[in-house]
Amino acid sequence: DMCNHRAGATAELRVRGGYVELLAGRAVTCGEEVCINYGAKGNGELLRYHGFVVPRNLADVCPLPLAQLAPHQGVTPAQMRERLALAEKLRL
Repeated sequence: DMCNHRAGATAELRVRGGYVELLAGRAVTCGEEVCINYGAKGNGELLRYHGFVVPRNLADVCPLPLAQLAPHQGVTPAQMRERLALAEKLRL
């Protein structure tokens, strides 16, 4: 583990010619932690791959098993489109 995550962090981690560079992106004080931004990831992905979650994560997602909405369970294609549109509107 080389760098911790912080949303909005300006630091960059680069690999060049066999070396790793950490560019802070701003002035830092001695002893200050320099974080990088892992990107817009939901808490499920952060937990699985990095071992932590972010409270009130704006990039969080809610997996929706589409198989449960399948027409073979009595849901018409029009109803499925309605449900998906609602899920998108609610940002689920």
